Amino acid sequence: MTQNTGKLLVVASPIGNLQDLTPRMHQSLQEADIIAAEDTRRTKILCTHLHIEKPHLIRCDEMKEQQVTKGLIDKLQSGQTVALISDAGTPCISDPGWRLVFEARKSDIPVIPIVGPSAITAALSVSGFPATPFTFYGFLDKKKTRSLQTLTEMFASNHTSVFFESPYRIEKTLHQLLEIEPTRLILMIREISKKFEESLFGTVTQVKERISTTKGEWTIVISPNHDRFKG
Repeated sequence: MTQNTGKLLVVASPIGNLQDLTPRMHQSLQEADIIAAEDTRRTKILCTHLHIEKPHLIRCDEMKEQQVTKGLIDKLQSGQTVALISDAGTPCISDPGWRLVFEARKSDIPVIPIVGPSAITAALSVSGFPATPFTFYGFLDKKKTRSLQTLTEMFASNHTSVFFESPYRIEKTLHQLLEIEPTRLILMIREISKKFEESLFGTVTQVKERISTTKGEWTIVISPNHDRFKG
């Protein structure tokens, strides 16, 4: 690392409620020479809310990350500060950014986490299931055979398991859960920190009967494979 090397700030952002913004998040975005954003339009709205004028935004989503990483590393090596931010939550956690962080680490560039909200830990904290250990699976594969294989692995595990599901696939996923083990206790939660936050706790069968909407991204917590967590 040379003396004039910049730093990469990995900035967590609110997952729904702007009141979860911290002064440190604000300061990090304000001091950044460049903001590498998963969605530049959404980040521009956030910057406007924070009264950050004319931010230098670079698109860094799944499609563009590999393409822009070298240029961002060059900027960092020249002494500039880059803030990495995703649409919501923490970059690199089921979001783009790991390639940039990896190259920064390889180049001995300081990488600093700016901590904030996480749907994963929020869901775990209200699930009632042990969080040590837990396994996070991100989003399931779109192919039915692969998603079923992953879900079967979760149900067989003695760890608590957490994954995300989109509103477009939640019904299919619930049917798969019913096929595997309808009596296992689970928690499903959506719109975390927002006005219409909703959480459903019970056996897979009970949750399937109670779900009233498929809107919003769901965080699903599967209890460990233990008699205590079987209804």
